[in-house]
Amino acid sequence: MRKKKTRAEKRKEMKKGLLRGGMTTRAPVSHGVATVLHRVVVCGLKPRDEFVQSVLRHVALIIWDEVPMQHQDCFAAVDRTFRDLLKVDVLFAGIPVVFGGDFAQIPPVVPNGSKAETMMASIRYWANWGHFTVLHLTENMRLRGATSPENLQYAEYLSRLSYTPELYGAISLPPYIKVYEDYEKFYATLFPPGLMAGARETPELFAERAILASHNTAVAELNSDVLQTMGGDAQTFVSVDHAEQGADDEAFHMDVEYLHTLETSGIPPARLTLKVGAPVMLMRNMNPANGFCNGTRCIVKRMHSRALEIEIAAGEYQGRCTTLPRILCNSKTSDFGFILTRRQFPVQLCFAISINKSQGQSLPVVGLDLRNSVFSHGQLYVALSRVTDVSKLHILLRDQASRTVENIVWPELLLPAESAV
Repeated sequence: MRKKKTRAEKRKEMKKGLLRGGMTTRAPVSHGVATVLHRVVVCGLKPRDEFVQSVLRHVALIIWDEVPMQHQDCFAAVDRTFRDLLKVDVLFAGIPVVFGGDFAQIPPVVPNGSKAETMMASIRYWANWGHFTVLHLTENMRLRGATSPENLQYAEYLSRLSYTPELYGAISLPPYIKVYEDYEKFYATLFPPGLMAGARETPELFAERAILASHNTAVAELNSDVLQTMGGDAQTFVSVDHAEQGADDEAFHMDVEYLHTLETSGIPPARLTLKVGAPVMLMRNMNPANGFCNGTRCIVKRMHSRALEIEIAAGEYQGRCTTLPRILCNSKTSDFGFILTRRQFPVQLCFAISINKSQGQSLPVVGLDLRNSVFSHGQLYVALSRVTDVSKLHILLRDQASRTVENIVWPELLLPAESAV
């Protein structure tokens, strides 16, 4: 009997380099270009493609994690492609699929989408949802090793945060959570000056802590301010930007300085300021086989005008190094009305990261900047549940005395309670 393969499509775990042999969910789609025709999503794979011959025809099981945050079109594209290539007209061509995820977490991101459009993008509203069997896991694995009374209370609090209507809207944080109003004291607690002075010799400092924020402007502010507390000389790398599509139109001959002010998700900053020893997060899949994936946390080892040497900070691939060139990164036309093409190193500082980017990660020390409230379903739950010990959770508020935060929950996305397994 020929040995079958198991293909794990662990989106977040692969990003962190924790799952050997896995792939991101973008990979099977990007083996061919995904095309949307009248809401029919297909992949560009062909029957004779190497991926189809060497992998797909031998897959016995698909493990697909973090599904609540992915658009239902992803599942529709893979389902339709499998049926077509394997000539089996049943769901996923009859290949068993194990989905994983928590619907209390962040839903798919729909640019400029309404609440209704965001909910309809969820797999919960996919036409084939009724074919799935739902099993519930209830033990908080992040807090499993923390047995203090506060952590036991915190685990119970997190389990109720999305399923208790009394905890929706404006709520007060439990008294055992540390809160701050002083901005500088807040980030100095997470990144103490004494430790930052010798951070180049102790890069593991950055593998175990991060500040989370709901808005990208706060992330940029925190990264800039924390970088200044770090020893060493800073170097700024300026991107080469230009606008594409309609280049013959006078409206698209835009000033370079204006293009440098534009920022959008998935595009590195035009002015990237770094120091040797600083933590950065990859923004592209550069070498997945060796752990260098979109979302991998790395440390800057050397800097040159045309190349960066980085080292993976944590996980199975910790210590592996690679050299990054500047690459072309394109925005979507919908971001600005034209395509911004930026040549820059595909990294961003990650002293602070967005709450959305943190989904799937576990950190011993977490700071949470809530000066600006969360704005979507599940963001507060995701932010509060990243830490492995509540005594090392620190929250920055505009009003420390009130201890009040906003908890946005869309009950329509949650699973009904059933027996746990």
